[in-house]
Amino acid sequence: MRTGSKFIIWYVFTYSQTYGVNVPMAKKVVVKIPELLRRRNISLRELSRLSDVRHAALSELSNGKRENINFSHIEKIADALGIDDIREIIDLVELENKGISLYS
Repeated sequence: MRTGSKFIIWYVFTYSQTYGVNVPMAKKVVVKIPELLRRRNISLRELSRLSDVRHAALSELSNGKRENINFSHIEKIADALGIDDIREIIDLVELENKGISLYS
């Protein structure tokens, strides 16, 4: 996340705490690659080979290092693993409001 975005989230959280304003929690799409690998008993490198998605891209998605998700990658992962329900691959989670350290 860019520093400016962290500041905005921190500011909204601080403002809501100070003035008692109810602010909806931020949400983030999480790609559940570690869970997929564990359930399928395969390595990240094997998933890369099966899905034809670069190992580095899968690694970044797996570690939450990517801000933008290429949905063609999600489609390739689903095809490679025979997944019909996208919820097996991604989740929408609420982020904890802990000021600037939201993504730490």
